[in-house]
Amino acid sequence: MKCILKKFSKNKFKDKFRDKFKDKYFFFLFCFFLSFVILFFCSKNSPFYPFNNWVDENAFYTVGISWRHGILPYLDLFEQKGPLLYLIFMLSSWILPYSFLPIFLLEVVCYTWFLYFSGKVIALFLEKKYVYFILPLFASLIAGSIFFSSGGSAEEFCLPILMKMLYDLLYYFVNGSIRKKTLFWDGFFAGVMAMIKFTFLGFPFAFMMCLFFCFLFSREYFKSLFSCVLFLLGMSIPVLGFCLYFYFHHGLDVFINTYFIFNIFGYTKKFPLLIRIEMIFLSFYKKLTTNVIVFHLIDLGMIYFLINGHLSKKGKISLILFFSLGALGIYYGAKDFYYYFLMVLPFCLIGFISLFLLLKEKVNFKEKKIRIYTFLVVIFCSLIFVFTSPNLMYAKNKKEDLVQYQFAKIIQEGGGKTLLNYGFLDGGFYFASRILPNTKYFEKQNAFIPGMKEKLDEEIREQKFDYIVLRRGIHMKEINPNILNYYELVSSKKVQEREFFYTYLLYHKKNQLEVDSYIL
Repeated sequence: MKCILKKFSKNKFKDKFRDKFKDKYFFFLFCFFLSFVILFFCSKNSPFYPFNNWVDENAFYTVGISWRHGILPYLDLFEQKGPLLYLIFMLSSWILPYSFLPIFLLEVVCYTWFLYFSGKVIALFLEKKYVYFILPLFASLIAGSIFFSSGGSAEEFCLPILMKMLYDLLYYFVNGSIRKKTLFWDGFFAGVMAMIKFTFLGFPFAFMMCLFFCFLFSREYFKSLFSCVLFLLGMSIPVLGFCLYFYFHHGLDVFINTYFIFNIFGYTKKFPLLIRIEMIFLSFYKKLTTNVIVFHLIDLGMIYFLINGHLSKKGKISLILFFSLGALGIYYGAKDFYYYFLMVLPFCLIGFISLFLLLKEKVNFKEKKIRIYTFLVVIFCSLIFVFTSPNLMYAKNKKEDLVQYQFAKIIQEGGGKTLLNYGFLDGGFYFASRILPNTKYFEKQNAFIPGMKEKLDEEIREQKFDYIVLRRGIHMKEINPNILNYYELVSSKKVQEREFFYTYLLYHKKNQLEVDSYIL
C-alpha cells in the first residue's frame, strides 16, 4: 500500500511539473507570437517595410558595420551611445550585411522577454487568465505609439531589463523575499543597461536603493550591505569588459570622454537648479499628456496602488521612487525627444492591472459570455493601437522610390567609393550605398563638437569624399561655401518625413581643372 501511495505521489508530482512546464511554454509562445505580429507592423526593421529611415538606427548600423571592419567607435567614428548597442548592430551586420532583418528578430526576442516579465507582474495581483486579456492591449499600445519611434532604439532593447527589475521589486514586497542570484543578475543587467545608454541607470539605482533601505529598516544590516555588493559585482562585469576592450585598443580615455563626459556636459543644457527642475517637469509632462490613454493609465495605476492595500507602505514608496528616479535620469538633460518616453510606457501596465482589479469587482469574468465579450474588446482595441502606428504610412513606399537608394544608384554608377553625410544625423545613405565612412565626423550630432566643423571644412577642400549628401530644411538654410566651391550638384529630391519637409542634395567632387579655375 505504501509503495502504491509513493508511486501515486511521484506520478502526481510529475504531472504537476509537466503541467507547470506546459503553462510556461505556452505562455512564452504566446508572448513570442504577440511580439512577432505586433512588431511586424510597428517596427520599420521588419520585412513589412522597405527601409528604416530613422537617423538614429542608421547611425547605430554605420558604427556597427564599421566596427566589424576594424573602424572603432569613439576612436575612429564619433558617436555617443553605448558600446553594447554598436556591438548589437555589428553582430547584425555579420549575420546578414546591409539588412535590418537580424535587428527585427532581436527586437522580437527582447519584446518577448519584456512581455514575459510583464505577465509575471500581472500574475502578482491577478489570476492568470487576466494576463491574456492585458498583454495584447499593453503590447500593442506601446509598439503602436509615437514613442516607439521606428524600432531598434536603445530604449527598446532595455525594456525587458526594466520590466524584470520592476517584477523583482514588486515580488519582494508581495512575497517578502528576493534571492541572491536575482540580485546578482539584476546587477549584471544594470551593467548591460549602462553599456547601452547610461541615462537609464536611474531605474537600477532606485531598485537597489529601495531594497537596501528596506533591509536596513528591518535590521538586516549584513543583508543590506551584501545585496549591494552582489548587485555591483554583477554590474561590473559588462562595464569592466568594455573598459578592458578599449584599454587594450588604446582608447579608454576617448571612450570615457565621448560616452560619459560628452553626454553629461555636451548634451545637458545649463540652467540654474530651479529652472532645471521646471524644465525636467515640463519635458516629462509634455510627453505624458501627448497620449491621453497613456496619461490616464499611468495616473490610474499610481493612484490606485497608493490608496489600496495591494502593497505595503514601503512597497508604495518604492514603486513611486522607482518610477520617479528612472524618469529623472532620462529627462535630467531637459531634452524631450519622443523616444525618450518609451522607457516610461511600461508603467502603463500598473494602470491596466488597476483597471482590471476595479472591473473584477463589478463584472463576473467567470461567465463565458463575459469572457468572450472581453476578448473581442481586447482584440478590437489592440488592432486600433497597432494600426494607428505612425510608421504604417511608410510601408507603402517602394525601395527604388526612396531617396537613399536613388542617390546610392547614382553614387555606384559614378564609381563613388567615399561619402560624407553632412549637416544632419545619418540618413541611411551609407547603408544604401554600402560605403563605410572615411572620416571621424561622419554625421552631425545634436550637440556642439569642438573642432568638427574646421576638420570637415579641411577635408572638403581636400576633396576627401567622392560624394556629399546634404539635407536642407528647418536646420540648414545655407550651404557650406566649401561644398559649393569644390563640389557640384548632381541630384536633389524633396521628401516628407512625418510633419517635416526636406530637400536632399547630392554633390559630386569637381575635377581638378574646375577647382584650379575657381582658385585662380
